[in-house]
Amino acid sequence: MITANELKIKGIKAITEEIKKHQQAIIKTDKEEYIVLPRKDYEKAKRLDRLYLEFLEQKAQGKVKKLSADEHIKELMDELQNTSK
Repeated sequence: MITANELKIKGIKAITEEIKKHQQAIIKTDKEEYIVLPRKDYEKAKRLDRLYLEFLEQKAQGKVKKLSADEHIKELMDELQNTSK
């Protein structure tokens, strides 16, 4: 965790060092905490969030099936057999 004072003294170097150690940097001030991520991790988080919201929308529309692993594998195998014909 990086304090506001440490950030003031070290600048971006403090963030870079923290990301190298922990894959993220948490900056703490008296009032707030901020998380800094490498851009690729931020983009991945945004994509996962978007996919989750799409899933919730599909679930609300009744487009999501609940299957056991065995049921899902059987369904996939049936689809593969039907497409190979």
